[in-house]
Amino acid sequence: MAGIIGECGGNVVSVDVQEVEGALAVDELVVDLPDDVDGDTLRSRLDEDRAGILLSIHGARPYSDMVLRAMQWTEALLESRQSERSDMLASALADLCSASGAWVADSVTEARQFEAGRYALERGAPVAHRTDSIPVGIAPDLGEGAWLLAVPDHESEPLRVAFLARPLRLRFTATEIARVVALLRTCRTLDQQSGDPAFGFLTEV
Repeated sequence: MAGIIGECGGNVVSVDVQEVEGALAVDELVVDLPDDVDGDTLRSRLDEDRAGILLSIHGARPYSDMVLRAMQWTEALLESRQSERSDMLASALADLCSASGAWVADSVTEARQFEAGRYALERGAPVAHRTDSIPVGIAPDLGEGAWLLAVPDHESEPLRVAFLARPLRLRFTATEIARVVALLRTCRTLDQQSGDPAFGFLTEV
């Protein structure tokens, strides 16, 4: 795979191993490519040589490694106002997990509108579920069918439930789910330390 990227004039900047299952692995690569090489070109070359499957690709942005990006988002959350924290958290999760769309539910009623949300609240743990029900405008590029990941920020007394959507060809890895859990717990701690009496545990409305 690295050889094909090199033949295209690209350079592998970093590799993050997401998941290993038998002879297969899911990796996140940061790659510098020439302007005349796009994702379709790279996908075709990988398919031709059977070197690997390009699950998703994202456009150029200033490079930073995954740990640095997570720290930058954490810093932004620490400096945020409580009223804007859920929206900022959704943006952070979409970035750190390469999700097609993400949002955060601040009520049980909202979270229970989705099957994944109901399962996650019942289990008190993350749940990834196939669905056709993604809120309009959240991930318009998904079309029909997607993975919807629901993650509550606590086993029994959640303050928030985060939702992330991705195409069916790209399932969520254990590493990505751990990132979601970590950021949710950070926000939970910030909310509890804010001393705002109006912000309590999720309740039925």
